[in-house]
Amino acid sequence: MTLLTQFEESGKEVYQVTKQEWVQIYRSHMLDWYSKIDITEGLQKRLETDRIESECFHKEQVTRALKNGITVPENVLKDYIELMEKIKADQERINNIPLLTEDIYNTLTEGNRITVDGYKLTVYKKENNKITCRIYRKQKQAIELFINNRYNLVMGW
Repeated sequence: MTLLTQFEESGKEVYQVTKQEWVQIYRSHMLDWYSKIDITEGLQKRLETDRIESECFHKEQVTRALKNGITVPENVLKDYIELMEKIKADQERINNIPLLTEDIYNTLTEGNRITVDGYKLTVYKKENNKITCRIYRKQKQAIELFINNRYNLVMGW
């Protein structure tokens, strides 16, 4: 039974194993695959490329899990200290963006100029508890602000 088969049967996700464990699982899978097709020339080069690809895939899966609020084991996070800091900083920045309250919504009118998270905006439209603002000096770009929600960037409406 290959390491990949064992991994799949364990029910774990990629983000629940360390980068080194994932590279071993992937390498084992690739060696098994290569042994079946009888390739010898350039095998070492291909294995190095596969290692890099598997590390990138692992980092992507860990990043996705963290962004979605999924708990990632501490031993896995040891490989990605800078990633944790970046995601925390991004989340903190998002949490510091003020909510559009009903009071603010009621005071704004079309044509008002406001700044949201560093974006200079002009209120373009107000409807159904949301404001659509055009980004100052950029064509076909807007930010939609919803009452009691953070902003969403919309390109080209």
